[in-house]
Amino acid sequence: MGTDPKYCACKKKKQVGEKLNVEMPEELGRIVGLECQPLITELGCIVRKHAPLQVTKWAKIDKADRESLLQMAKISAFPKVTMQHPPPCVPQEDYNYICSYFSSDEFKKRSAQNARNQPMQNTPHVIGTNSFAQMGVEMDQMVEIQSQPIGENKAPICEEEICSEVLGHKSGYMHGRGHGPKPSRSLSKHHNKSELEAANKRTNELEEKLNAQQKDMKVIKATQKATNEILQALMEQMQGVTQNVTNEILQALMKQIQDERHMSAPAPNSFSS
Repeated sequence: MGTDPKYCACKKKKQVGEKLNVEMPEELGRIVGLECQPLITELGCIVRKHAPLQVTKWAKIDKADRESLLQMAKISAFPKVTMQHPPPCVPQEDYNYICSYFSSDEFKKRSAQNARNQPMQNTPHVIGTNSFAQMGVEMDQMVEIQSQPIGENKAPICEEEICSEVLGHKSGYMHGRGHGPKPSRSLSKHHNKSELEAANKRTNELEEKLNAQQKDMKVIKATQKATNEILQALMEQMQGVTQNVTNEILQALMKQIQDERHMSAPAPNSFSS
């Protein structure tokens, strides 16, 4: 709310003693206006702190209590009157100093700068009420506990027990699950045991499938090797057949050429005649 321009304007008016821009129409029976929310918040704080608890409506509050509540509202609305009524546990001198400091230009300047810087923070430095540093320390403690060796005949520590050991135990509240009854430890162990058995079963099934696939791969490799050997033998046989056929064809051609040469050559006795 510190970054709301309407809230800043209301705060400034309150410091100088000016009236807020609020209205109370009779037909609505409540205050409205651009500056009504800070007044509603202030009155709500006064009612929660000082109003009687055994009444449910304003009309049922005693007149003396009404006057007291109205006086507190007037004191809260004007700074000069507020400084005259410090809280019981705060000395008057300290209260005057802090009121003056909150209304000083130095504080207003720093507050305005912080209001401008707030929207620029993309990553918060806290998680809820804990800082990142504290969360990191607690996480390291949990990891250390989880990594400790488990003794013989001892069940592993579940995540809920580790979380409770590091973060502490709150009645009616469980970290990570909110408010509600704490689950039974025996049921939690039974649940963890069931999950472990299911995980082991899935692991065994995967191992069986892997072994079957490995056997199939061996058969496929053996079949592929035999096929390659057969193809190699066929190729060698085809090469031999091709070579023989080629040689026979060459021999036939050479014989045919020789025969044609003999037929075209002249007879030896033709020159003597």
